[in-house]
Amino acid sequence: MEVVAGTRNTAKLTELQRLVGDAARTVPPPPEAGEIEVDERGETFEENAAAKALAWSRHLHDTGVASLVIASDGGLLISALANWNPLRSRRFAGPDATDQERAERLIEMSGSLAGDERTICWQEAVAIADQSEVVGIWCAESAPGMLATSVDRKLIDRRPGFWIPAIWLVPQCGNRLLATLSDAERDQLDDHWQRLRAPVRQALVTMGREMRSNPGQINKERSENRGSSSR
Repeated sequence: MEVVAGTRNTAKLTELQRLVGDAARTVPPPPEAGEIEVDERGETFEENAAAKALAWSRHLHDTGVASLVIASDGGLLISALANWNPLRSRRFAGPDATDQERAERLIEMSGSLAGDERTICWQEAVAIADQSEVVGIWCAESAPGMLATSVDRKLIDRRPGFWIPAIWLVPQCGNRLLATLSDAERDQLDDHWQRLRAPVRQALVTMGREMRSNPGQINKERSENRGSSSR
């Protein structure tokens, strides 16, 4: 079963495929679908993830192609940093800032933090929509890490769009940077993607089973999926 990702970012596509595993094959929006503008001004990550999934599902449905979509939205939690808004993790340094500039700006902003004050977490929400309707939303928070005090440009360039791992120290791995861990090592971490895997995969397996037995009629189990979370 194919599920369209609400993004064309290759790094995000890779993460979404790792999330869904064998439950589905994640593909980018078809080229003929063009691009869309999504309002991401929600007050929670769940709202923004749902907005992305719903916008793409509606757009694809209107163009007459498969409209099963998965999308996510997340942000960095830094409880000790005054005036930090996790919902603006990608935009806090300005709309045109590069990943390198974002990382450097955050390190500058957190310069006065020391010890446990540099504890960070990541929260991620995932939503699935089909035929112009949201059918499931899940949210999870990672185990804590520590914010680095410097950044290596090479680590940022390795995965465009994913700059946080270049400044995330992993206590469980001897304070190595998250960006330096292998996929196998990352799979051993109790992170947000790991916590989201079971509910998201189960939802997709159920949808796939229903598609095969009743084409076009999917039992989405909305009341069970909508609003459930793993924290």
